[in-house]
Amino acid sequence: MIQWGGYTYWAFSYGDNRVSMGIVAYDAAGKVVAQWEKPGARYVYAIAVDPTGRNVILAGQSDAKLTVKWSDLFPPVAPPVTPRWELVLVLVAGPVGATLKQVSVGSANAV
Repeated sequence: MIQWGGYTYWAFSYGDNRVSMGIVAYDAAGKVVAQWEKPGARYVYAIAVDPTGRNVILAGQSDAKLTVKWSDLFPPVAPPVTPRWELVLVLVAGPVGATLKQVSVGSANAV
């Protein structure tokens, strides 16, 4: 965990074995304000700060390292809100005794 610039940053490993690490930023009220996925290593076990280079280094499996610039960690400024469509998941009860056998998706961007 790193606290800097009024935000708290947590690095985490994904449970699905992907070769990426995640970083999530929280504001002082504990609200998530940004999240990033950084590919190239998995299973974060250490975090180091390089104040000279202004980087955060995440160490993972087989000592693979990911370097993240401080400037990349500032939560992005929210763009003006524009009307858009959103997919809303509605759960509908199935027949009594029915079980789910398979779930399919088009891609990681169209789940």
